[in-house]
Amino acid sequence: MWEHNLWLMHYDTTNTLDLWSNQIGDVGAQSLADALQRNKTLTELYLGNNKIGDIGAQSLADALQRNKSLTTLNLWDNQIGDTGSQSLGDALRYNKTLIELNLGRNQIGDVGAQSLGIALQHNKSLTTLILGANQIGDTGAQFLGDALQHNT
Repeated sequence: MWEHNLWLMHYDTTNTLDLWSNQIGDVGAQSLADALQRNKTLTELYLGNNKIGDIGAQSLADALQRNKSLTTLNLWDNQIGDTGSQSLGDALRYNKTLIELNLGRNQIGDVGAQSLGIALQHNKSLTTLILGANQIGDTGAQFLGDALQHNT
């Protein structure tokens, strides 16, 4: 199964890959990230509810810095915390194609929200950032609010 999916990402003209609600985890996310770095056609990747943690998010963030085709990345309902969201925030500073990032229902707190807020100040392509059902408090909300004032 994995070999087939990775083959699709390398050689096919597939635009959307939906792996919603599987058991991918960090190791699977790393494999997908490796393929994503070389893929030129995939525009939508759905990895919701896959037990992906900070390590998997870091790998996907590395791929985002190099990938030029992905417009939607859905990581809803995983186990991504502040470390993973910091990596994704760093990647958003360089990525110019991602339009939608769904990080809802993870474990992101104020530190992760701060990193994402800083990224929003630099990234002008992202139009949708979903952060519902995380652990963001007043401080994180303040960082995001400040970022929105500079994201015009």
